[in-house]
Amino acid sequence: FLKKRGINKGDKFILLNLRDNFFYNEILKYKLDDSNITRNQIQIENCLESLEYLSSKGFKIIRWGRFRKKISIPSSINFYDFSCDETIPHIIDVWLPKHCSFSIGTDSGPDTLVGNFNNLMCILGMWPIYYSRSFFKCITLPANAKWIDNQKNLNLREMCELNPFENNIEELKKKNIQFIKNTDDEIFSAVKQTLQIYEQNYNPQQSLLSKQQKYWSSFSKWDISTEADYPKKKIQKRFMKFKHPSALIADAFLDKKTDEWFNIN
Repeated sequence: FLKKRGINKGDKFILLNLRDNFFYNEILKYKLDDSNITRNQIQIENCLESLEYLSSKGFKIIRWGRFRKKISIPSSINFYDFSCDETIPHIIDVWLPKHCSFSIGTDSGPDTLVGNFNNLMCILGMWPIYYSRSFFKCITLPANAKWIDNQKNLNLREMCELNPFENNIEELKKKNIQFIKNTDDEIFSAVKQTLQIYEQNYNPQQSLLSKQQKYWSSFSKWDISTEADYPKKKIQKRFMKFKHPSALIADAFLDKKTDEWFNIN
């Protein structure tokens, strides 16, 4: 079945799944406006450099999931769109995450199947930050945010105090928060980092390793002190208590963070 669609035994392939509202709007007829939803901000155009880079390394890119918008991809990318093929049996949606090299996604739909098979994931545009997939083998690139009035970045504590329903960019503005989507360069850096980890040649600087440790250790007290708040708004023990040994926050996100940013308690 896959061979007929250009995927042969032994091929290295990467799964791609960028969130959109096609399923809600066209299948369920909800007619939701997705233009201001935080998880829908990463578009295929933001990932082209990354996909071309992966193609040059010999990987095939498979867009998976169901009920997606049709997109146009440059011929320089080894791209296979399974998400618009209604003839693909559902068992393929299980086979693909089990056998992929890794996945790139926006934490939508089937993305976590990859993690359940203990394969590497790269999650882009994560918002809010506390929902990071700490219990999977996952490289997470969170979105950023600033206070509109003073243009200061939200620190870790302030970002964690945002709940999962605060995901509308215009509504965030009313709360003095400017949502900042990942840049194409940040996405490329996170994808390149994921590839390095997959190929076992990831050698970060000591400063970045220290920031990783500081980030995860920040939650040791925070989880305990906020557990009683569940499910009101703050970061919860169930998300950060169980950290996969290979779970990382992308270097592109941590690189410019100062020591003050990590003060969560």
